[in-house]
Amino acid sequence: MKSYYQQKKGGWTLEPVIYAKTVKQIRCYRFFRRILDEGGETGGTEAGLEVARKADGAPAQGSSSQPDLATARRYVEAVDLGLKRYVPEVYRKAVFAHMVDGVEYTDLEETSFASASTLKRYAQVFVWGVAEELGEIFPKNTDIGTGS
Repeated sequence: MKSYYQQKKGGWTLEPVIYAKTVKQIRCYRFFRRILDEGGETGGTEAGLEVARKADGAPAQGSSSQPDLATARRYVEAVDLGLKRYVPEVYRKAVFAHMVDGVEYTDLEETSFASASTLKRYAQVFVWGVAEELGEIFPKNTDIGTGS
């Protein structure tokens, strides 16, 4: 099963667009972590981060291709919280390796001593949890517009 397809059963399903967006945001974890680390080395300020970007040859702050520290921190915290709150500790390394690094389930079965179906289920719960942490899941309110 490809990582951007979700299982239809289990109650942890998202709208397809939100699911795909969240998976891509999770895949960018290492990029966002590097942005935070670069900002941390230079005092964690935007000016310091700009110096680190210039040294790295990255685009300037005004460029839409580079997030600021607040955005990077938001995504890193969402992934960390999603992993901590929604995935049991015994499966965290395997789910993280699959979602962030793209390690196949068959390779993870041997190292984590968990079946592929279990890892798939917790990967989907993890994506749902990250979407929840990012505020992508909106409650379905059927009373909108009734005035009460």
